[in-house]
Amino acid sequence: MMLGEMAMNDAEWLRHWCAQHVKATTGDASAKAESLVKKAEAAAARDGFSLDDAVRAEGHASPVEYMLSVLSLRANANPKRGGSKA
Repeated sequence: MMLGEMAMNDAEWLRHWCAQHVKATTGDASAKAESLVKKAEAAAARDGFSLDDAVRAEGHASPVEYMLSVLSLRANANPKRGGSKA
């Protein structure tokens, strides 16, 4: 963490990471979620956070489940990219 930055917990780190890296997508959401989990695990380890702890704090059973949820939210927020506003 850089000087002057506020301390961040695992869940805050995960929300921030997802905001920067998860975009609405079309196609196989499961494959995209698996790919995002691998990237998030590497980034969390690099930054000193626990992806598993963050996912649990956000109320999800697994990182893949969490990423599927985020992908669904992004798709619903961007209906032009294949999502729907139901």
